[in-house]
Amino acid sequence: HHAMQRLSIFALLALTLIVFNSCETVERENSEQNYEPLVLMPNMFSDEERRLAPYVEDVLRRAGFRPVYNGGTEYELTFKIDDGPVNADVYLTLMRRGGPVAKAYARVGGPSIIFRRQEIITESFDKCLHDFERQLPRRDDWRESSDDYSAYGDRRPTY
Repeated sequence: HHAMQRLSIFALLALTLIVFNSCETVERENSEQNYEPLVLMPNMFSDEERRLAPYVEDVLRRAGFRPVYNGGTEYELTFKIDDGPVNADVYLTLMRRGGPVAKAYARVGGPSIIFRRQEIITESFDKCLHDFERQLPRRDDWRESSDDYSAYGDRRPTY
């Protein structure tokens, strides 16, 4: 009886793996529109950075990137919150092959940081993230992009 149960669990696992693998093959075929450049996320976070990192990941995903925490990647993110006695400074930079693609900085502060430290940090983070998101290259920019494409290339958008 137990052997039969164990066998059916293995069969279920095998089936699950087959289904997942066949899905993956399909994805690889139309990888052109599913191309998600990997972004290496920092692996050392302060408590505040850890609390806010998921929002950075969301912004990157919305722009078509895939945040990862290890492995070789084309892009690398630096994210730093520096909260001193008076100010909360937030830095976000997306690098590609050693050059910045998007770079944002915000500072919010004042005496109220003593009583509302987390709120002030969040306010500074929101400003920085908003600016960062506006600078991110979008999925459409990559398709026509040559190998040495930089966000500040010749094809600057004309408004």
